[in-house]
Amino acid sequence: MKQLLATLGWTAPAHFAPSSARAADAQVEAIRQAMLDVLGWPVPRGCEGLLLRIQHALDAERLWYLRGDLMQALAYKHGEQPAAEQLARISAMFQGVLPPSLASSQLRY
Repeated sequence: MKQLLATLGWTAPAHFAPSSARAADAQVEAIRQAMLDVLGWPVPRGCEGLLLRIQHALDAERLWYLRGDLMQALAYKHGEQPAAEQLARISAMFQGVLPPSLASSQLRY
């Protein structure tokens, strides 16, 4: 695959080097686990779909967009202030793994 992409003239940017890709994958998995941990088990009634979306999100961007649904579930379960505090800790974990177009929106939540 790498050879095919090189043949087409595409080279991976330096920030997508294999070691940094593994580090990013590990960070995405840490974010996923943190989201699952705060959601808890058993999941609140009606949040089964959210659980599945978190478990099957392919990248940090998809997990980023699930924060609103997670906030709603946590607010229902714990109240708005504790939910916002938990979500702020998770949002901070996205540092360095989001595409540049989302990096500026990291300040929300």
